Amino acid sequence: MSTIYLSSTYEDLKDHRAAVAQVLRRAGHTVIGMEDYAAYDERPRDKCVADVVRSDLYVGLFAWRYGFVPKDNNPCGTSITRLEYQAAADGKRLVFLLSKDAPWPPAHTDAFAAEDQGRRMREFREQLVLVHGTDFFVTPDELAGKVLAAVSSHAAKLLLPQVVRHMQRTQLGFVANVVELGISEAIGVGTAIEQARNAAVLGLDFTSTTWWSTRLLLVALLAADHTEAEVFAFLDGERFVGTARLGSVRRALAALPGHGVVQAAYGTGMAAVPPQATVPDIVEAIAKDLRGRGEPDIKIDVTEADLRQWLGDKLCDDAILDPRGAPTLVDLYDLTTKRAPFVALLQGGTMENLVDRRELATRVAGAFLRDQLPRK
Repeated sequence: MSTIYLSSTYEDLKDHRAAVAQVLRRAGHTVIGMEDYAAYDERPRDKCVADVVRSDLYVGLFAWRYGFVPKDNNPCGTSITRLEYQAAADGKRLVFLLSKDAPWPPAHTDAFAAEDQGRRMREFREQLVLVHGTDFFVTPDELAGKVLAAVSSHAAKLLLPQVVRHMQRTQLGFVANVVELGISEAIGVGTAIEQARNAAVLGLDFTSTTWWSTRLLLVALLAADHTEAEVFAFLDGERFVGTARLGSVRRALAALPGHGVVQAAYGTGMAAVPPQATVPDIVEAIAKDLRGRGEPDIKIDVTEADLRQWLGDKLCDDAILDPRGAPTLVDLYDLTTKRAPFVALLQGGTMENLVDRRELATRVAGAFLRDQLPRK
């Protein structure tokens, strides 16, 4: 969990500070603030700055008071609160401003009590809005919720570089092992299955060569017994059509008129070949049996329209546009929340890679949970 420095003036925001500190500590974070010093508003500058620097995150709460200004070695007249803000590293600041419309006691407003009539604080607030965009609050509970959400989001962003680097085209940690099927003749099917023993995905481009429905069904049967493959990835040229699980393809094609002979030939062929037979030998035996069972009369030349009709919602087109450079948190979220086990990364409709969504999601969850463990 994170060490968070909570910065603000005190008397005007003590209830807000208490609510924020409580919700952050309940979430497991360590909170450092002025309550840890002997004197609140006149806290030691060097100690505050050092604590800000060593913290993982800075949370600044600002209303209408500029705060205590130390006199020693401070020619610009900068308040402790502003010095704390300046000490925080870029990318580690979370800033929250009291809403202009929030009712506020005049005693807690520099415009009524300070020599400069609130000018420095107004200028500081304007700078904060310009630099950070900021978030605004009114009540302590509202602020506590916003701070917790922002801290959680910041933690997720810190984890992002640990996992998204594997999505880059030069880092194939989560890219699925795809073996492309060639021709649907027996020799092509047998060779492809032999090569795909450890593949996760079988790629099939049904426009580069003619694929018969009977041979696609045969591949689904063979792959289930002889490979680790889970899904087909269908392409039309380089254009991504969708993915479908082997079982879905097998059931859909087996239901086509006359296609029961493929399963019958598969069983006969598997039983007829000797134990030492190679996959190409098995496929040749099955293909010969299929031809004898009238395959030319029942086969269908597969098209995209056929696939969509046969598979329905089992043909999944989950994909995201392949990011240029490091993916964003939105890209990562999109990938991990898709329903398909493998998600296509596209450029202009062309599939560049398939990402193993489950492996990626597992790694993201593991990285997040590791970050939540107490530090030793």
